Amino acid sequence: MREAPPLLVFTDLDGTLLNDAYRFAGAEAALARLAQKQIPLVLATSKTRAELTTLSAQLPGVPGLIFENGAGITCPGPGGPQTTLFGPGYAALLAILKDLGPAAAPFEGFAALGASRVEALTGLAPSAVTLAMAREASEPGLFHGNEEALARFRAALAPHGLRAVHGGRFLHVMPERDKVDGLRTLANLLAPGAPTLALGDGENDRAMLEAATFAVVMPRKDGTRLALKRTEGVTIAPAPGPDGWGPAVLAQLGALPQTRPN
Repeated sequence: MREAPPLLVFTDLDGTLLNDAYRFAGAEAALARLAQKQIPLVLATSKTRAELTTLSAQLPGVPGLIFENGAGITCPGPGGPQTTLFGPGYAALLAILKDLGPAAAPFEGFAALGASRVEALTGLAPSAVTLAMAREASEPGLFHGNEEALARFRAALAPHGLRAVHGGRFLHVMPERDKVDGLRTLANLLAPGAPTLALGDGENDRAMLEAATFAVVMPRKDGTRLALKRTEGVTIAPAPGPDGWGPAVLAQLGALPQTRPN
């Protein structure tokens, strides 16, 4: 019988495991250590499932995905990976936004922005923009209103089981799901009772960071960082992106009880 892993790692991507060039240079040693210890690494991100296909193949031991901020998850199943989507689905979500009228007017989602503007905003190559726009259950975009307008927008979304969450540069309209829901589902499937480590830098990572056994808050490039309600089991990475992710993960691994040979 395969021994249960000593830890499960759940990580955000942009500004956390990935740098501005969408690469994980600087985290290689930590990733190799996770592979050596056979510790599962779950990607928990606002990215689409299509965007994660190539990336997950480059990383060791990725048994599951939490994509579009938890609006979808991919879990291991008896016949292979199984994907579950939550909420009304992408086409229905766009229809809801259209029907909201003035309340949704300040929100300009990816579908309205179009590929060329998404490319300009993100710096992604055209092929990568195509993957980023392959939405299945949520819609990121820009919000051009003030806080009062945002409150009206959120109030209009609520009866439809939708909410608006900040994640990096975009506001994400999505179902009443969160990365933390994916964490709980996958942790229960992969290794019930095993401690969990979450790493993230954005407001959309907050619930996941609050719920994990251990949390690493990633500083942002502008020097700011999330302030969690919890203090126990929380560390601050020494640098943004993979340069901070690697040392933070290695430190956490070094603090684990040595219950089996390395």
